Amino acid sequence: MLKVTIYVMFGIGFVSINAMKKILYTLVFIVPIVFVSCDNDEMDCDLSTHGTLIDYTGFDGCGVLVQTESETFEVINWEEMNFIPEDGMEICFDYNVEEARASICMMGQMITITDCQVLE
Repeated sequence: MLKVTIYVMFGIGFVSINAMKKILYTLVFIVPIVFVSCDNDEMDCDLSTHGTLIDYTGFDGCGVLVQTESETFEVINWEEMNFIPEDGMEICFDYNVEEARASICMMGQMITITDCQVLE
């Protein structure tokens, strides 16, 4: 019996059909794994609001503020939190707006954080 191997131009050289099948099968199994991998942008957050801490200490009476996608908040109860707020820290939080308070900073709504979760 005569065995015939067919070669096909692949990239810069010739590859046999069997080798091309192996490459194709490998790609069929690996490519979906790459596209199904976890999305690092979504962080586990059980609370209603996601924000980033911005340190405005020294800027007209400001301290550490929370910046969300659409708003900036001045937090009045940092001392009640179980962590030390740092610039760039990502948090999820629930809050109550403090309507009857005034601020020297005036960079956003004043809030009291009722629950907070640090994201890593």
